[in-house]
Amino acid sequence: MKNHILSFEEFLNESNKISHFGIESAAVQLAHSMPNHTKPDDKGNFSDEQIENAIKKYSPILKQHLSSRTGMKEEIISRIKSIVNES
Repeated sequence: MKNHILSFEEFLNESNKISHFGIESAAVQLAHSMPNHTKPDDKGNFSDEQIENAIKKYSPILKQHLSSRTGMKEEIISRIKSIVNES
């Protein structure tokens, strides 16, 4: 079995993912649905506040990880931003 060596782009994409599969999956789902329920700014970007509000309204899985106790708020918002900006 050959080992696959990641390209730089693949490495960056992999390193941006959230290590917990359920949270990563929920972040991807929310990011793909963002344009359906939240209006981006003139440049097509979403603010941290918009993403946080969308999490609270549409994703109970992510909402429970926003607290300072888990320390995942920045990571989740950053991941959603990167997914939204890719598309």
